[in-house]
Amino acid sequence: LQFQFPNSPHWLTHSQNSCQQGACHSSVGDLLVGRSQQLTASSTCGLFGPEKYCIVGYLEDTKKCFTCDSRQPYQPLSQTNSHFIENVVTRLEHDRKKWWQSENGVDHVSIQLDLENMFQFSHLILIFKTFRPAAMLVERSADYGQTWKVYRYFAQNCTASFPDIPSRPPEEVGDLVCDSKYSDIEPSTEGEVIFKVLDPRFEIENSYSPYIQELVAFTNLRINFTKLHMLGDTLLGEKKQSLLRKYYYALYEMVVHGSCMCNGHASHCGPGENLRGDVFHEPGMVHGNCLCEHNTDGLSCERCKDFYNDIPWRPAEGSQENACRKCECNHHSESCHFDMAVYLANNHTSGGVCEDCQHNTTGQHCERCKPFFYQDPKKVMADPHVCIPCDCDPEGTLQNGLCRDHSDPVLGSIAGQCRCKANVEGVRCDKCKPHYYGINGSDPLGCQPCRCDPKGSLPFSLCNPESGKCVCQEFVTGQRCEHCLEGYWGLGSHVYGCSPCDCDIGGAYNHSCAPADGQCDCRPNVVGRQCSDPAVGYFFLPLDYYIYEAEYSTPLLGPLPLNPVPFSRNPALNIVIKEVVPGKPVTWSGLGFVRVQSKAGLRFLINNVPFLMDFNVIVRYEPEASADWRATIIVKSSGPAGSEHCKNRVALEEPRFLDLPSTRRIQLLSTPICLQPKREYFIDVYFSKTSDPEPKSQSSILVDSVSGNDTGPLPCSLTPEPPMLLQLLFPSSSPARMCTGHRLLGDLFLTAASLHNLRRQHPTP
Repeated sequence: LQFQFPNSPHWLTHSQNSCQQGACHSSVGDLLVGRSQQLTASSTCGLFGPEKYCIVGYLEDTKKCFTCDSRQPYQPLSQTNSHFIENVVTRLEHDRKKWWQSENGVDHVSIQLDLENMFQFSHLILIFKTFRPAAMLVERSADYGQTWKVYRYFAQNCTASFPDIPSRPPEEVGDLVCDSKYSDIEPSTEGEVIFKVLDPRFEIENSYSPYIQELVAFTNLRINFTKLHMLGDTLLGEKKQSLLRKYYYALYEMVVHGSCMCNGHASHCGPGENLRGDVFHEPGMVHGNCLCEHNTDGLSCERCKDFYNDIPWRPAEGSQENACRKCECNHHSESCHFDMAVYLANNHTSGGVCEDCQHNTTGQHCERCKPFFYQDPKKVMADPHVCIPCDCDPEGTLQNGLCRDHSDPVLGSIAGQCRCKANVEGVRCDKCKPHYYGINGSDPLGCQPCRCDPKGSLPFSLCNPESGKCVCQEFVTGQRCEHCLEGYWGLGSHVYGCSPCDCDIGGAYNHSCAPADGQCDCRPNVVGRQCSDPAVGYFFLPLDYYIYEAEYSTPLLGPLPLNPVPFSRNPALNIVIKEVVPGKPVTWSGLGFVRVQSKAGLRFLINNVPFLMDFNVIVRYEPEASADWRATIIVKSSGPAGSEHCKNRVALEEPRFLDLPSTRRIQLLSTPICLQPKREYFIDVYFSKTSDPEPKSQSSILVDSVSGNDTGPLPCSLTPEPPMLLQLLFPSSSPARMCTGHRLLGDLFLTAASLHNLRRQHPTP
């Protein structure tokens, strides 16, 4: 009972097993062999005890009735009356002494085959012992019995048995019709029913089309007998038990031809466990587990095996094996999956996407380094150490430190190259470009411009790359060099930086002036930018009339005692004599300077006060190093204060302190002292060093002189006594008797230049 149909697909024939240069051909055989336990019938005679049945006969001496007892399986010698459904499974021999038989008089009986895997159905052959059914149908399931579809209806009277089904020959493969060819009452025995799922009358262009594959694929096959041939006995009106004994279904053989369903990717199928857990190894059995080739996997080779998903799975067709292709992951991954969108985007060349790329790689094929890593140009991509971490400063790099992952000669990019923000440079993008500062990750440009004021900053200079502080011209300050130092003015009005305010030390309240025009803050009745001119109707006394040279002072013992006492012996002062050098400024008066050690002092004798008035003390000095100093000034009188004016002033002997910065040469004691005429005063000045950036430097200071000034110009309505030389200070409030139009001898702000000018006009004896 082996068949070969013309024009049928190769896997419907009993062909050779081969997988050479194209689709594989798996063997076709009887699927019932080895699966008798998976074949069931809804009705079997004698299952619960002996059951009598008869045959239709015409000779009186022939035995017509028999007994069916199927409580035990069929045995050729001892159990010949057993008619289990497994008796229909054919062997090499055709034994007509055993068969399957249903119960008497039952119209609706079904036989069902349950397979363990998906198989391909070829054809069905039924050989009956009794009459063939008056009506029947064959149906299959492809989901292990969950749903069913009918292959073909068979009936002697299709219109009566299946009124909704066309009764005609099929017009195409899979056409659902009712066939009356195999339902006649003759022959009464060994009548056949043959159903071929792919009718050989129709040519099949593509045996692997989805429709054909769906048509032949099955996991379960069921034959439903729906009507017995009764030979007119039912016309008597009542179904008597004796009459029904002659009518039942009996089947000698049943053959279900098919093959394991391997989609053309296997030439052999191996044994496997069925749904019940049994293992089959019977000779001649068609097994259901495909031994897949072409890099496929699954019970039916219905998918690509792991790591072979670079192209979509397809069944093998004719000369095209359609083998699955291995994914290319550059040895950085051991798993992949197929992505149709990627496959289409790659023009149907590659759709395998590598999973869980290792060694800091990424991409469809793990073909590039993941972000913040780059490819070592000396290594191939398959090297496990090919990707190196980026070495970029995240503050100055685009995308928080991302670098070029590979070299591209066309684009001119180099692997590992940091992508700097607009205002950042350096191999690591870790420093600001010239004229920018303050690298910052939150700044989209990386650094901000310096914005140095061109009027106050040095030309072609750069700002500090961290703080943004510009390099200022002389006497200019500010982050951007945008304004003058205190005591200077005229930013942008001069060739270099700012100019000194040069505020007159007597005519101005302080050393500061307006930054725009240099106007000093003048005292009352004083005018001019530098506060150096008396207002109309006022005049100044000569500056050098009250100057006391240090060369004529008396040295004092240090440190400062409660009652300063001169040396018991009168040692010579340490006088530093200065000589005038043509072309260089004179920064002293008298002979020069007196060198005074730290915590020592000088005593100045004042005995030529002309009027009762307040005086301001001015100390002129010159440090010998970069240290700052402090002067402690104590004034002692030869008698008590006799004037109410002086009684109301601060006590003379109370110490006064005056800072002597190393950056200056003249300092003014801000607290005035009240002096009276016809008295002697001692002004004791002690010098001490307060800070020294050079600890090993010389601890001494050069003192030039002590002088004074008043607090403002005097009205010209008074005429003073002729002034005396070498007086201590200028009067600050007492009336003077001097005519108007007296020429001013020097600036009140006693710089070295002004003192030199005064010295030349009024030399001191």
